[in-house]
Amino acid sequence: MSIEKEKMEQNILSCIFEDGRQCKITKTEQPDFILNYKGAMIGEVAVGIEITELYYDATSARLNNKKGYIRDLLEGQNIHKDDKSVLTVKEVKYFSQSLGGKPFNTKMLFLPNYTIDDYRNAFLRTLRKKHAKHANYNKSVNQSSLVIYDRENYSGKLKRQDFVRAFFNESVMEEIKISPFDEIYLITCFEGSNDEFYIQLKYCVLQNELYRLLEYIEKNSLHDKSKGMGLSLNDVFAEVLVKNGYVGIKKSECNQIDAVRCNRYAFNISEIDKKISVFDDFPKLTNAGVDFSLSENKKLFTTKSFRKFLKESKHRYVSFDVGFKVLRNWREG
Repeated sequence: MSIEKEKMEQNILSCIFEDGRQCKITKTEQPDFILNYKGAMIGEVAVGIEITELYYDATSARLNNKKGYIRDLLEGQNIHKDDKSVLTVKEVKYFSQSLGGKPFNTKMLFLPNYTIDDYRNAFLRTLRKKHAKHANYNKSVNQSSLVIYDRENYSGKLKRQDFVRAFFNESVMEEIKISPFDEIYLITCFEGSNDEFYIQLKYCVLQNELYRLLEYIEKNSLHDKSKGMGLSLNDVFAEVLVKNGYVGIKKSECNQIDAVRCNRYAFNISEIDKKISVFDDFPKLTNAGVDFSLSENKKLFTTKSFRKFLKESKHRYVSFDVGFKVLRNWREG
């Protein structure tokens, strides 16, 4: 590995994790870092962290990383064959008032007009590439996470509270759901600020699933029906997660309240005011709780009514202030 790449990975890691703050960081391969935590409540815990960057495509990566490449493009030399049909250089006649209106010719580089779909596809390619390598990672870690540093910052066009609603679609949600990583962090910026935030995407997917369910229950007045069947909102959420293909769903107890656990996160929904409590098992995953089985529990949804729920809720996305400010804003050096 080059010194430049190793420094880049360390810079990205430092946006979220800091050596000596709560853990000891060791540089490794597959994954890129091991974070060693130690505490009275958790004992000794090792967490694996893999680092990568997001670019729209190879052309964008070259523009960002290859020194002098923009100059080469403008001069028409040393152009990568794949970029010749993507990037356009045009001569422009420039009239300057400061020069008495006398024109001069200059060259301008025209870049592709990337869309939100390009951004989603770039994210999916980045994620799938890392999924393919996950099987070879160190198996001794308690959990593993992927950190994706967004070099394109399409979300700079979005308000923070609109990120999930704008970025998520069914393909994105499904790929995040099936990811072998316990969490996927996306480091990016939002409209109106240079501050960087890290977004926990698996948490956002689960939060969106819960939002869809609670909205549907409210819209269709199903709360009284579920209570009449002896089902709590936690029970119904567990049912929906299992039916949607989530694995490892457990009924658990967190801080002496009932919760639904899905790998790293556990949720409690209050029957009184529908307020949500979230419990984050980091750095140590816990297997506490009882596996939720559809065959052994009452169910709110029949096969037919669940299809109706999926149809009516599949394009619904939650709006909330996603992410946390990074420890170190790399974009500002």
